[in-house]
Amino acid sequence: MSRTQLLAKIREVTGRKVRALRRQGVVPGVVYGVKSEPINVQVQMTEVLRLIRAGHESELLDLKLTESGQTRTVIIQDIQEDPVTGAPLHIDFYEPDLTQPVDVDVEIELVGEAPAAQEKRGVLLFITEEVPIRVLPTQIPASIQVDISGLNEVGDQISIADVDLPEGVELMLENPEDVIVAKIGALRAQKIEEEEEESEEGAEETAEEAREGAQEETEAKEE
Repeated sequence: MSRTQLLAKIREVTGRKVRALRRQGVVPGVVYGVKSEPINVQVQMTEVLRLIRAGHESELLDLKLTESGQTRTVIIQDIQEDPVTGAPLHIDFYEPDLTQPVDVDVEIELVGEAPAAQEKRGVLLFITEEVPIRVLPTQIPASIQVDISGLNEVGDQISIADVDLPEGVELMLENPEDVIVAKIGALRAQKIEEEEEESEEGAEETAEEAREGAQEETEAKEE
């Protein structure tokens, strides 16, 4: 199966000067591994965002260095993000030994329809959205699929221990039976949550109207 390719350049800029790169839409990064020396790289922010949106954060990638044409097989180890905007600030690429297992977090994908939610007897709650696993780098799954078609009544739930894992995948959890992936909650709980959201929105609108009124009053006095 072909891997997603990401273009990168060798990065000469280091330290505080990398801020200029970010202003140009470039994300600084580093590549390191058990059998290779660390190298500083830089990639286009648009490409990093594309990988994140496509859910490729835990998959093997082919990182192609444009100067030499060399390709490094890597995993995204970490992405530092701006705490306010969420924009990528720095990215770490790990070059694994393809013959040795690695620990990664993989997204959970719900498949099928929950009869209890479909027939409006309850509300589907998606509680655990990713799971830590150990697997060979070449066998990292794009996601762990969880069938929810057996959720028929309020209180029905699926733990990660109930999930059939792909071959070669090991869960890195001490008590998987205690980790709930999805469950059916009472409709009343959903209604309360919606009422709380509406109340918060109403409070925000009232505060905004008050600010506007105060501003108009100030302007009238100035006139």
